[in-house]
Amino acid sequence: MDLNWVVLSLLLPMLVAVVPAVGFAVLFNVPIRFLKYCGIAGAMGYGTRIIAMQLLDFPIEIASLAAASVVGCLAMYWSRKFLAPVQVFAVAAVIPMIPGKFAFGAMVGLMEMNLHNHFDPALMTDVLRLGLKTVFILMCLALGIAAPRLLFYRAKPVV
Repeated sequence: MDLNWVVLSLLLPMLVAVVPAVGFAVLFNVPIRFLKYCGIAGAMGYGTRIIAMQLLDFPIEIASLAAASVVGCLAMYWSRKFLAPVQVFAVAAVIPMIPGKFAFGAMVGLMEMNLHNHFDPALMTDVLRLGLKTVFILMCLALGIAAPRLLFYRAKPVV
């Protein structure tokens, strides 16, 4: 791992991920003093996903779960520190990890089948693969945000 890899494959995408995280935080009316934390959480989550996928060879679903768990832990820490809801920090921070590419591919496949009005098994397999990948990534993002709260905010112990 050299310096070029770190800059081009890790730091640059992390910096780019700050833009949608802060943008959606502004869209969701997050107070201005919390915008930098949304950007930091978005960058940390996206960086975690890149490391999990490229260095550890995790599939994108598991990498998204790990990244959303990092975002959830950061959001839980900041929510306790600043007495704000966890969603203020977490929801905008996972927006850069939304699987738009896979959802778009599934929709284009469905539109192509509808436009030509015939069933193509290969195209249907591709649509199902992309659609299921989209659903699983979204489920992992939701579980990753919720998991730290479920693990650490217990009213009474498990045993």
